[in-house]
Amino acid sequence: MTALFIASFTEQWLTTKDHIPALTGLFCTLFALLIFGREQFLIPAMLLITLVLTLLRRREEGLSV
Repeated sequence: MTALFIASFTEQWLTTKDHIPALTGLFCTLFALLIFGREQFLIPAMLLITLVLTLLRRREEGLSV
């Protein structure tokens, strides 16, 4: 499973010039790992990534939160 995430990250990094989504995923995952631990970090990380990317998209489109 780890190889799948690394491959997805690498492909996204190499094919786009906008690295914000990749870095957001990386930092949110590391943050959740530190807070929730190895056994419980995945769902909070995914929720945090979704929240941050949604907020960034709304800001980019000029919509209010």
